[in-house]
Amino acid sequence: PGCVGTAQLTVNVTDIVVDAGVDFEVCDQSAVIQLGGSPSGGVWSGVNVANGQFIPNGPGVYNLTYTYTVNPPGVPGGCAFMDEVQVTVNQLPSATVTPDLVICPGIQTTLVGTALNGEAPYNVSWLLGGNVLQTSNSTNPLNLNVSPVNTTTYNFEVVDNNGCEATNQVTVTTWEQPVAVSSPDVTI
Repeated sequence: PGCVGTAQLTVNVTDIVVDAGVDFEVCDQSAVIQLGGSPSGGVWSGVNVANGQFIPNGPGVYNLTYTYTVNPPGVPGGCAFMDEVQVTVNQLPSATVTPDLVICPGIQTTLVGTALNGEAPYNVSWLLGGNVLQTSNSTNPLNLNVSPVNTTTYNFEVVDNNGCEATNQVTVTTWEQPVAVSSPDVTI
């Protein structure tokens, strides 16, 4: 005969669902993004993450991890629950324009604006003081014929397929023509 013993152990399983949110896209160099996760109180980690914020600095795909830790009695270090979110940082387009130039007042010149980088197709526009002068979602480069009588600055805006934006400007300076001054006729 031997000794027989029994013991009973109760294990409480804590079912925690952690949600880091849905994957998303942003433009490079856009505003800092406050990250949220559920349940609140977790910690975010990953490249370009600081103090629960994501800093979109450099195009690429970033995998961010949200970790929520529970500390039940008797479990050293607690239990960590995690979820990930994928952030795609899209490259910014660039807007190149004709260099600044000097013309005689009222003489026609052509300004050329070109969208580069980012993701095509582009929506490109020439503006003056916030008013759209010409726009296209299929023509690149986009030309604009102008004949200013005074020095004028024209803005060129690019919005790429991801909604990322770039701007540039060109100033057309009008050369002030000399004024001929003559004396009244004199009889000799």
